Amino acid sequence: MNTRLHRTQLFLDSEQIKLLTRLAKQQKRTMKELASEAISLGLQSLAHPGDAQWRRATVLQRAKRLRQTMRANHGGRPLPIDCTQLIGEMREERDNAIVRIGSH
Repeated sequence: MNTRLHRTQLFLDSEQIKLLTRLAKQQKRTMKELASEAISLGLQSLAHPGDAQWRRATVLQRAKRLRQTMRANHGGRPLPIDCTQLIGEMREERDNAIVRIGSH
């Protein structure tokens, strides 16, 4: 696909720049890539307000890219996570939170 790009200038506030910089470092992507993606997603959501199917497809697409990035960061190997242990820890944390709330 041969897409013609157009140079433009945008003014971002300091919080937007901080977030864009942090995400670029975390995802090992350029700020340009992230800004373009954010603009595309924002424009599409404005063009499709209330479209649940479109939002679902967009979220799934972003999740797929995130999985690819995570795998790339780990040399193509799955993350070393013991799901059973993780679920157990989450349940224990939830139980402790419920006990703390109940003791007040």
